[in-house]
Amino acid sequence: MDDDDAVRVSFSAPKVDQSEWGLVFQDTCVGFGQLWLLDTLCQTFDGVKRPCAEIQLSTLLPDALDPDLDFAQAIALVPVANFSVLDLAIVADSHVFGPVVLHLLRMQPLVIRKFKLLLEEEGKTCSVNCPCDQPSNWRSESVPLTNLEMIQIVGLKGREHEVDFLKLMFRCATALKKMTVRLSDGASTNESAYEKIHSLFKEYTNVECFAYNSCGQQLLFTPI
Repeated sequence: MDDDDAVRVSFSAPKVDQSEWGLVFQDTCVGFGQLWLLDTLCQTFDGVKRPCAEIQLSTLLPDALDPDLDFAQAIALVPVANFSVLDLAIVADSHVFGPVVLHLLRMQPLVIRKFKLLLEEEGKTCSVNCPCDQPSNWRSESVPLTNLEMIQIVGLKGREHEVDFLKLMFRCATALKKMTVRLSDGASTNESAYEKIHSLFKEYTNVECFAYNSCGQQLLFTPI
């Protein structure tokens, strides 16, 4: 992308209390690492007027990704610098998503109060040498999510890297009050996936933990 084609945004509305704003990246490639591509970036407000960043990610073949911007540069375009809610949708396709999610959370670690993650599938598979699990030390990293109170994840399959991500969220979100997960179609009938998540929830009795199958039926509840 030439400098003349770079994304430039100017926003001025001093008398407007709330505004919704969005970008669809069609002609500009915004990427992270060798895999993840930013499709859309929107700013909205939730039901209690908290600023919300809505982000949608997908994947490209590693040799096809030559980013014009990185995620930090794209998010800097959002008029409200500090958003309390992060609403993230990822076309995961069995990829390890922990590293890219941590990268996004690290941009606003002290202000995010609610995190929503939707995991989607398009029928593709993760290759043997896929870079999605890089950096490999992401499971032991720490992000100070000290104000994060609610986490909602939809589309979990119960894979090991997903359980590792849940463990990381419990460890980093020291003020977490509520964790809600909804399993994908296949995982809803998989007792192994259920048991992995159930066992983890039992370790955190100070957090309200809920799990549902793909139809929305509650599977378990761990009271405070």
